[in-house]
Amino acid sequence: MTLAAALGISVVSPAAAETTTRRDRVGDAPASVDLLRVTYQHDRDLSQQVRVRNLDHQANIYLFLGTRRMSPQSKYTARVWKDGGDVKRRLQVSTVEGPGEMVPCPDMRATWRPQASRVSVSVPRTCVELPRVVTMEGFSIRDRDLPSVERFDRVRRALVSRR
Repeated sequence: MTLAAALGISVVSPAAAETTTRRDRVGDAPASVDLLRVTYQHDRDLSQQVRVRNLDHQANIYLFLGTRRMSPQSKYTARVWKDGGDVKRRLQVSTVEGPGEMVPCPDMRATWRPQASRVSVSVPRTCVELPRVVTMEGFSIRDRDLPSVERFDRVRRALVSRR
């Protein structure tokens, strides 16, 4: 028996990922943007996998990334949407003044699977300047509802750390 086991100490690798899942009510938004479950993961990348009630081409899926208090000085928005047959993705940093500039992030990945009603996005930590503990929040809205945000869905925030 190791000393750590004898003392009841758990040893976690520094590269271990934390994963948190949040569930949301069914029917609290239009079906194409009704988020049912969001799984956030923080390791080398900051990732979100979203299950939507009835995903279609009108949805825009967002992942908000920020510090514990989600201060505007340190907030990033990853957006994933479908444009024709292509899955588009964009990373933007927000500032106190409002929506900020685009952040080059060529390794950002996204998938759009309408048959499974799932969207995923993964932002490498090299693209963002955030601490070890990050607030992650899922959000969705339909194209035709932009720029108004009357019909949207949001999933409760989660603090997710990289151990």
